[in-house]
This record gives sequence, C-alpha cells and structure tokens, in this order.
Amino acid sequence: MSLLHWLYEVPFWTRGIVVMSALVLIAAVERVVVGARARRWKEYGAWVVMSALGAGFGAGNDLLTSRVSARYFEIGKGLSNVDPHQFASEVADFGARAGCSAGLIFGGILLYANTRRNSLPSLRVVALLAHALMPIAFAASLAPSVAFSTAWDVQGLGDELRRVLSQSDVDAFLFVQRAHAGAYIGAAIGTIIACLSVLRSRRRMSRV
Repeated sequence: MSLLHWLYEVPFWTRGIVVMSALVLIAAVERVVVGARARRWKEYGAWVVMSALGAGFGAGNDLLTSRVSARYFEIGKGLSNVDPHQFASEVADFGARAGCSAGLIFGGILLYANTRRNSLPSLRVVALLAHALMPIAFAASLAPSVAFSTAWDVQGLGDELRRVLSQSDVDAFLFVQRAHAGAYIGAAIGTIIACLSVLRSRRRMSRV
C-alpha cells in the first residue's frame, strides 16, 4: 500500500490530530532548547486558530448553501439526504474539513509572510490573527457577489444537470456552485492582500 493511499484511507480528523501532535512536539522541543526566545509555539498556535476559523467558515457556508440546494451536496459531493439531521451533520463536517484545509494553506502563507525576512521584525500573534480575518471577510463578500451577479456555470455542468433535474433545481445547484467558487476566490484575494499588509506593517515597524 502506497503512502498516499494510506493517508487517503486515514480519517481527516485523525490526520489533523497527528499533525497537531507533531507541531506541539516541535514547539515543545524548541521551548526546551532556546527557552523564552522560543517562537514556534506562538506561530503554531496562530496556525491552529487560522485553521479553526477556516473550519468554522466552511461549516457555516455549507450549512447555509445546503438550504439553497441539497442537490448540490447529493450529486456534487456524494452526501445522502435521506435523514435530514444526518445530512446536516455530514454537510457541516464536509464544510469544516474543506475550510480547515483552506485555513491551513492560507494560514501557512500568512505565517511565511510574517517570518520570511529575518531583517524585519515580525508582527505579534494578535496582530497577525487580525490580518488572518481578511481572507474570511473577502470570502464572505465574494461568495454572494459571484452567486448573485453572474450566470457563471463553473464546471459547465448545466446541460448534464438538466437531463436529471428540474430547471429550478439546476439554477439552485449552479447558484451554490458559484457561491463556493466565489468564496475560494475571495479567500485567495484576501490572503494576498493580508500578506501585503503584513509586509507593509513589518517594514513600518523596522523604521520605528
């Protein structure tokens, strides 16, 4: 069995616990070695918070959009809508996993922007977390903007869907798909702006 196949078989949250345990171990070793000058425990803590913010946004976004189009999650994500309570739980879990992964990626980029040049002072964790709200704000703004203001068929599925769904279900499906695409685009734009803002703040601190 290949490593990638094994990782795929391991439940998402189990992998998350393993990764967090590794981060805690690395941070603890640094704390023992360098003492009060240790920074990784703060950075990793901020990274975990960013991932949690992403998970919360993802769960909330999917729960909301599942009310618009349950078919999107049935057909597009393979979730069962037989039991409404179980469906809601699976939708929330799916959104949390996707949001956590996005938060992990975007949070890692933001941490890199805060540490990549040793000649500049790094922002404190609280200030960094304030910048981390930008991707969420842009995601929350662009999701409805893209969904309402365009007729974008993100993956060109409209014709195929019309063969099995009513027009109203197709419209709702594509609406939710646009909302999700808008959220990811917004998060990416927000991350870029946040990184530029972090670098600008670090340069400003170096001149003080």
